[in-house]
Amino acid sequence: MLAATHTRHAPWTLIDYNDQHLGRLTLLRHLLDRLPETELPQGDIDFPPLKGPALTEDYGVLRPAPDFPLADDSKQRMA
Repeated sequence: MLAATHTRHAPWTLIDYNDQHLGRLTLLRHLLDRLPETELPQGDIDFPPLKGPALTEDYGVLRPAPDFPLADDSKQRMA
């Protein structure tokens, strides 16, 4: 069956999957090797100026988010 269906545009590739981890890596390597290498032009990005001073990020201890106000269900049931 392999010889009958193996063509240039749709070749068969046999991968040893006795070691599943290595088989997956081999398959990914094979697929990536078949992709053509292309370079995309890197265009400049024009960012608008900031409206104020740049803020800094806080990497401190996470605080719980405040409770989200929920709508009163009794008013919605009457409508």
